[in-house]
Amino acid sequence: MKSPSLKKYIKFNHQPFDFIRKKQFLKIKETVSYAYNNSKFYRRLYDNAKLSPDKIKEFSDFEKLPLVRRKDLHKYNWDIPAVSKDKWIDISTTSGTTARPIYLPWTKKDFLRLAQITYILHGLAGIRKKDLVQITYPLGMGMWIAGLHNWLGLYKKESCSLRFGPGFTESQLHNMEKLRPDVLLGSPSFLFKLGAYAKDRKMQKKIKPRLICVSGENIVNHDFKFNDLGVKLEKVWEGSDIRPVYGASEGPICGVVCNKGQGYHIPAQFFYLEVLDIKTHNIVKPGNRGVLAITVFDAQAFPLIRYVLGDITSSFEGPCQCGWNSLRLGPILGRVDRLLKVKGVLINLEDIRSLVLKNKDVEIAYLEIIKDDNLIDQVVVYISFNNKFDNFNRKRVKDDIKFKIKSKFRINTKIFVKSNEKLLKKVWFTEKNERRRKPVYIFDDRGAGWQNK
Repeated sequence: MKSPSLKKYIKFNHQPFDFIRKKQFLKIKETVSYAYNNSKFYRRLYDNAKLSPDKIKEFSDFEKLPLVRRKDLHKYNWDIPAVSKDKWIDISTTSGTTARPIYLPWTKKDFLRLAQITYILHGLAGIRKKDLVQITYPLGMGMWIAGLHNWLGLYKKESCSLRFGPGFTESQLHNMEKLRPDVLLGSPSFLFKLGAYAKDRKMQKKIKPRLICVSGENIVNHDFKFNDLGVKLEKVWEGSDIRPVYGASEGPICGVVCNKGQGYHIPAQFFYLEVLDIKTHNIVKPGNRGVLAITVFDAQAFPLIRYVLGDITSSFEGPCQCGWNSLRLGPILGRVDRLLKVKGVLINLEDIRSLVLKNKDVEIAYLEIIKDDNLIDQVVVYISFNNKFDNFNRKRVKDDIKFKIKSKFRINTKIFVKSNEKLLKKVWFTEKNERRRKPVYIFDDRGAGWQNK
């Protein structure tokens, strides 16, 4: 069987922008009608708002529909499905990094859809049919979707996948030395660790992949140039093409930066994107920051309409140099639930962590948000030092970090130093010692006080 041509699938996104929008509006009407007629949650939501599918005549009507949030998915998880259980062939969960997981059922039709989406994105990223692709996302653990939907895309492409999953660094390298994969898929933190391990053992040149696609953590700044994590990854895998991928379990929405580096390309025949003002929820102009909401087309089991993912980003209109005309996304600059209001000003906690990591002596950093004894939000920073660090300079580095945070963000922090091992365990494992799908670097623990630290 001959694998389908990529051109067939990306053709829609190369059409004029107005044409794409008209087709998307037809899909919006179809999606809203489907959800209203088949999902208890959406029928109740729209009836309570005195809105119905037949009232959607233009985009402004669609924008009156209520937003759906993560708390809704938690509360009404089993009212959302639009098909009966006997049609489900799989259930995945969200990663649970910011809250308890959400259960997402899939039908056979949904899986075929996932394969098509991932096939498109793999092609845009530069994965070829003849490539050996090593998947380091979880495939059989935690009921997560990332590894599985990447495998589905490779299956459709008829490329050979190496289903390794995360961890087992020594075995990963042995596997790579024997099979020489052309492409690595995984999280930036793990693939940086893998590359550093290979470099220390002088294996990096032997096993160097042509292409590395990473998601789960942001590796680019607002201009799509690499941030500190991206620079580290680029250095340790010198000569490999590092390609950032955007993904979220819900939908699951995913996008990739093409070789022109002009925003995340997300197939418009499967997703409608809105970037909303954090306070007013009105759509912001292209280039302005806001929170991302998605509407998913052709999702049979678990429809999502105007679902607020919580990721802070911006949008790009106008054609990409590669010919892509549909709306593209800017870098993910943080999450709404990681914004801290101090004296009326919202601070992005990811920005604080990025500033901490600019210190060359810091290896790992995570933040905890707590309430102090006066019930005021406070930021606590935990850091570990790299192996070459002189411990006598510990106080100097802590004071320097504290001063820079105070100067830039106008907040006081406390800095604590722990070992790399303790910090890695905190960011990668839950309190029940279960491995997370991706590391967590921001913890909201506002029930605790300074005395617990």
